[in-house]
Amino acid sequence: MVSIITAQHDLLLSTLRHITQTDWKVLVVDAASKTLLDNVIEQDELLNLNITILHPALRDRIDKSPIARPQIALFKVLNTSFHPQESHLVTFRSPESFPILYHPGCNHLVRAHMEDLAQKIVGVCVSLGEYPTIRYYRPRQAGHEAAILCSHLARFVQDELDLYAKFHEDFPPATTRQRGVLFITDRSMDLVAPVVHEFTYQAMANDLLSIREKENTLSYRTLINPGTPQQEDKEIAIEEKDKIWTENRHRHMKDTIDRLMADFQRFIKSNPNFTKDSEGGANSLNAIKDMLAGLPEFQSMKEAYALHLGMAQECMDIFQSHKLAELGSVEQTLATGWDEEYKRPKGIADQVVRMLDEPSILPPDRLRLLALYMLHNSGICAAI
Repeated sequence: MVSIITAQHDLLLSTLRHITQTDWKVLVVDAASKTLLDNVIEQDELLNLNITILHPALRDRIDKSPIARPQIALFKVLNTSFHPQESHLVTFRSPESFPILYHPGCNHLVRAHMEDLAQKIVGVCVSLGEYPTIRYYRPRQAGHEAAILCSHLARFVQDELDLYAKFHEDFPPATTRQRGVLFITDRSMDLVAPVVHEFTYQAMANDLLSIREKENTLSYRTLINPGTPQQEDKEIAIEEKDKIWTENRHRHMKDTIDRLMADFQRFIKSNPNFTKDSEGGANSLNAIKDMLAGLPEFQSMKEAYALHLGMAQECMDIFQSHKLAELGSVEQTLATGWDEEYKRPKGIADQVVRMLDEPSILPPDRLRLLALYMLHNSGICAAI
């Protein structure tokens, strides 16, 4: 499948390459555009295109110069106002959407905001070369006036797509694949998913660990070479180019750990002179971490394994110490309405109470359990 990161990267670079030809140019961008560029393009790639960054003071001179402004030769609009967070995940970074779309006091802002969202969605479609069929969610029994938002957004997106296609004869590009489908839904379609514990690697890491986000980058602090003179407390970036992360993040945590251990065993076999201590094999996360200390010549590999072994180990420590296995079982029953034997659950309230009384269950997890119980039970009746 096409990576949206690659699609946006290639679109921006091809446009810049067309403009620069062989001459040196200065790239002038505002803060929002710089964030988009920095997210997918390295500085070296710009330099290779004979592009350099203009100092903000010089940019202001261009903006205010009556001589410079008329020299602008061409305006070209790029539909790239979105932020690829992963190869198949895009965000618009608009936290204001929630109050604008759902607070009654912001009703006068809804139309303009949805038009803006529609343009950004169309930008994603254009970057992927898709002119999709649009489907939207609209509940039969609406309990809130916001239930019509999906249908309105679908109409705005359709209008923007049709308008773009009208003025761009090369869209959509010729392709042999079937026409895509764009589904527009909202959170009311699934209220349970944000509350239950999920035990895939990425979900557990984001849910349980202190992963930091700064300047479009996720990072995790871990120890490199623990127990040795080279021990270092280091913050390591979690990036799309990290193959260990991208290949394992959607696996169940048990499968992720098995994969890490198997990959490391293969590394040992392919490097027989690696260390004498490796003869016993890597049969646990801690064993692998100890063996990594003897890898001075494989620094990048050491950091990658240290990152993911550390994250996996901490996730499992939390999983065991806070009884997430037992909690997850109750959550699944509440979410699906069926127990582990595929029968209607009996005594589910007693199970919830026992979990709430369990000292090792953290307060935030108790709140999540209560929220699930209220969703499962359509509320809580007052005691008489």
